[in-house]
Amino acid sequence: MNDPESPRPHSDPLHGSLQTGRPVMDLVPVGLRVTGKSVLIVGAGRVAARKARTYAAHGARLTVVAPQHGPEMDALDVEVRRHRRFAPVDLDDKWLVVTATGDPEVDGSVHREAEARRIWCNAADDPEHCSVVLPATVQRGDVTVAISTGGRSPAAASWLRRRISAMLDDATLDVVDIASGVRDRMRASGQPTEVAGWAEVLDDNALELALAGEHIELDARLGAAVGAMPGSGEAQP
Repeated sequence: MNDPESPRPHSDPLHGSLQTGRPVMDLVPVGLRVTGKSVLIVGAGRVAARKARTYAAHGARLTVVAPQHGPEMDALDVEVRRHRRFAPVDLDDKWLVVTATGDPEVDGSVHREAEARRIWCNAADDPEHCSVVLPATVQRGDVTVAISTGGRSPAAASWLRRRISAMLDDATLDVVDIASGVRDRMRASGQPTEVAGWAEVLDDNALELALAGEHIELDARLGAAVGAMPGSGEAQP
C-alpha cells in the first residue's frame, strides 16, 4: 500500500502522467452554494454574460465591472454595475471572482489580486490564471454531472456533456429516485447508508427493471441488498 504522505511516482501535475504523457490536473471536484454570496464578474461581453447567467440563476449577488457592458450582460439581474476597468477594491467582500475579458494581462492581474486575498478565481479560457475551473454540466432532475478537462479544452468538455446527457434518460432517473427512496428509509430508521450492497443491484439489472416498469421489484431488491426497512409497495418515481 502506498504511503499517502509520499509523492506520487506516476504523475506530475504540471507535465503529466509518466505512463501516458497526458497532462494531469490536481483538481478537487466540488459544488458551490452561491445563493446570497457576492460574486465579481470582470468583463461584460458575451462570454462574461454566459458565466454571469449561471451564477445569477443560482442566486448569487453579482457585481460586474468593465468599461463597456454588452447587451447580453445588460439583460441580466446584476446588483452592482461599474463602467470602468477592474480595480483591487472590486474584490472587497467577494467570495469568488470570474474574469472573462479576453485580455491575459487583465485576467492575470485579477488572478494575482484574488490570490493575495485568498479569493477563488476563474479566468475564462485561461487555466493558468484559475484557482477554480468551471466544469461543463448536465442537469436533469436531481442528477448533476460535471465534466472538466482541467481547462485544457472547453470544447471537448462540451462534447462529453452532450454524450453524457444522452445517457440520462427517464429510466436512469427512475433508478436514482428509487435508490434515493431506499436511502431515505434507512436514514429515517437510523441505519447507516454507506454500506455494501448498493453496487450489487445497481450494476446488475437496475436499469433493465426500471425500463420494464418494475419499480417495486427494484425497490425491494435494493432494500434487501442494503438491509433497509421494506417500503410501502408504492415505489413509483
